[in-house]
Amino acid sequence: MRVGRRPGCWRRSIAAAAAALTLGAAVVAAQPGAPREAQTIAQSTIELQGEPVAWRIEHPPANGPLRPDGTPALLLGATGVAEVTLPDGDLVFLAPGEAIAAPRGGVGIAPVSDDATLYLVQLLRGPAATAVGDGAVLAGEPFTPDPGLYEVVLARDVLAAGERGRAPASDAPTAMLVTAGIAIVEGAGAESFALRSGEAASASGGALLTPGESGAVVVAALLHPAPAARGDSTFGTVELTIFACPAGIAAVDLDPAACWPLPGGADLQIFTIGSGANARTLADAEVAGAHTAWRHLPPGEYLLNAHALAPGYTRFYVPGLTGINAPPERGYTVSPNEGYLIPVGSEASDYRFPVYLLAE
Repeated sequence: MRVGRRPGCWRRSIAAAAAALTLGAAVVAAQPGAPREAQTIAQSTIELQGEPVAWRIEHPPANGPLRPDGTPALLLGATGVAEVTLPDGDLVFLAPGEAIAAPRGGVGIAPVSDDATLYLVQLLRGPAATAVGDGAVLAGEPFTPDPGLYEVVLARDVLAAGERGRAPASDAPTAMLVTAGIAIVEGAGAESFALRSGEAASASGGALLTPGESGAVVVAALLHPAPAARGDSTFGTVELTIFACPAGIAAVDLDPAACWPLPGGADLQIFTIGSGANARTLADAEVAGAHTAWRHLPPGEYLLNAHALAPGYTRFYVPGLTGINAPPERGYTVSPNEGYLIPVGSEASDYRFPVYLLAE
């Protein structure tokens, strides 16, 4: 997955490179006849209130909002390469097997190769779940999970002839999509059916996957309780407050008392380093004045970096955190390849800290 920005040359983020390595794990051969579990390639979260939900898979519009009702949507590359322009101007180049959590707001989609094919995987809820329109590859039947916080997960497996795979277990119906070849899907409820490339259907969680003679690429969309709903205390929160500091002050000379809150002073994001998963932008945060909070973060080591800083400011600085690719004690510039590390796990899951903007 390549990430870029208009105008300028191409760039590749650490998160994207790590995600590409993670995706490669899905094609490691298994012992013949021994089913392996598909590998997660993207995920999002949703809080449900006991309303009906339904899976929908379709080809996305060339331009427009991908999350019209605010529910999770995952954008999947199936064949060729496609260019996706995000609301903030960043470019994401999706190749086969790569996926992202679709952002809020409009995006632009353009093929880079003639054979580019994308799929939009959504979990619709409320009235939208029972009034699915035409043109869908899959318009699933509504089901009603218990109230709570859930993860929406996209998993993928590349199966050669003679191998078998298994979709991750889930108590809810799973949406199955074949993007290449033919696969036999055997659900836990004894249902069995064949899917050809470009076809999708619903199955019970943990379905067995058997490819045809030419192999198959299978993608599963599933819903399961988030770690917090399972009683996992490592589910995390990152809260920060943006402060602007006087011009000419470096981090080493910082006097916090001389700085002031600056609402909208920095466009920050966090994501899991090593996989690129669980990406959160300001659109996913609770924002009140200069205060920003990301909640319900699954365990992992997160990278905090900046898309943009207020005019005149060149660095952002967080005391006490370590970082990558540059000295953290100096603060970090606007770059996809550097930033502060925030480990969310059993030892620490909740963080509250100031972010100081520097105009050196």
